[in-house]
Amino acid sequence: TRNAQSFARAGAAVLVPQNETSGAALAALIADLLGDATRRATMASAMAALGRPGAAREIADRLEALAAS
Repeated sequence: TRNAQSFARAGAAVLVPQNETSGAALAALIADLLGDATRRATMASAMAALGRPGAAREIADRLEALAAS
């Protein structure tokens, strides 16, 4: 949930609380997103800005350094 909240705050996702979710509400949200190319592009850009290319390599390097010490 924390990741989803962070993504939503950044404009990269839509957070729908589970207790407020229904099939109809989800279908309406999906339809809205499918009909709004600008919003999808904005969300995609926001998600890309949150990305950390090379994060897996950085984690592995730090773990190797810890194991070697």
